[in-house]
Amino acid sequence: MLDTGPADEPFAIAGDKMPYAKRSPVGMWSRIVCAPCEQSFHADDEFLIRLVRNLPKLPTLNDSDGSAVGTVLKDYDAQEIKRSVLSVFFRAALSEHEIFQQVKLGPYLEPLRRYIADGDVGAPQGMEIVLRHVLPPLGRLIVSPVRVRFGAVSAYRLYLPFLTAAIKVDNRDWEDGPFRAAQLTAGFTPIALRSERPSPSEMRIITGIHTKHGRQIDRMFARYRDRYK
Repeated sequence: MLDTGPADEPFAIAGDKMPYAKRSPVGMWSRIVCAPCEQSFHADDEFLIRLVRNLPKLPTLNDSDGSAVGTVLKDYDAQEIKRSVLSVFFRAALSEHEIFQQVKLGPYLEPLRRYIADGDVGAPQGMEIVLRHVLPPLGRLIVSPVRVRFGAVSAYRLYLPFLTAAIKVDNRDWEDGPFRAAQLTAGFTPIALRSERPSPSEMRIITGIHTKHGRQIDRMFARYRDRYK
């Protein structure tokens, strides 16, 4: 169970298939699978909680004009981040909760199960991860995991508080560019790409959600609007 902040800082949880928006006082996930199962992932979740809480304190990666293009996850191990994110993704694939219904892993599910449950060395082939640090207030809006394409490569977007994980479910490599450079890789300092605004595909999703749940979401974010102008 991920609990990333105090109770007076809610996250909005919404998805295309959900009949209403939810206010979550304890972060994104209250329970993905059964309680005993959740306990077995306690260490992974605690690791992610510490990472999310520490994001504002981490150094930025700047491009040639001085603008921040990434967050350097200094002193964090890429493989540990990868395992913790995939443990959430694995539970999402097993969950019967409505917010996770789009997660269908097919032939990737069993290799992922072995990696999570049996301690197989190395993540399943074709499941590389790129992280994105999403700044407030957008980082407080949690959307259902969605399947997307980055060029020809198939992947899922998994939304965590202030982090989005692009999880590849494809044996082809990311195309040349920021994703290939930022892919979590053993032995290298992990980097999360930095974003203050949604991508065009995310804007379509968020616009659709806001059309259905606009008043609820506006109420959830009203107290933070001035803070993040």
